[in-house]
Amino acid sequence: MKLKTKKRIAKEVLLLFGNIVVALFIFLCTFPYNWIFEFRLHKLNKTIDQKKRQANSLSENYENKIKQHQWFYDEQAKAYDVSFYENAEFLWHELEEIHHSDSIEYKFNKVWDKVIIEVLNKLGFTNSAEFNEFVSANIITQTDMRNFREAKAVREEISNLYKDKRNLRSEILSLDEQINFGYKTLFVILILLYPVRYLFLLVRWSFQTIKQKDE
Repeated sequence: MKLKTKKRIAKEVLLLFGNIVVALFIFLCTFPYNWIFEFRLHKLNKTIDQKKRQANSLSENYENKIKQHQWFYDEQAKAYDVSFYENAEFLWHELEEIHHSDSIEYKFNKVWDKVIIEVLNKLGFTNSAEFNEFVSANIITQTDMRNFREAKAVREEISNLYKDKRNLRSEILSLDEQINFGYKTLFVILILLYPVRYLFLLVRWSFQTIKQKDE
């Protein structure tokens, strides 16, 4: 085999090896690529957790009071017909009016019938003062309403952050996707190295041949 041919073969081998190394390098680049998105995802998760704590803190009083309203309504419904109240908040609105007019003691001692008083006693309210304190403690204030509205706004932010989180997750490549990307990269390089490169060389050779003068 001529030295020129050997050099040509050696050049092709080195070229092939070099392109395989390039493909491997591009494949390895998918790991720092994933790391960048995983880091951003980690930061986003921390932000979401902070926002959740903020929203829960803001809405806690309001939601606890609503639960107390519903609990009281359900307990009353077990003992007598409360269907004339559309829901727990209608019943509670009436209790608030009675509380604000300082009439709970009067209602407790002189107006409400035995069934209602027995239910209240069963729930732990043995006198009007205890029940009045319960009603007072569970009245929803303007501050509660304002904080609850702020909590809703924060939860809308969280909803948008979850969309961002899904988008970030979709950018992270699985191991199968990384390997597939490596194979595709190698395939493209080989296409450029052989068919496209040889076609280019063939076209160049053709033009050079045409330009040669006849002997």
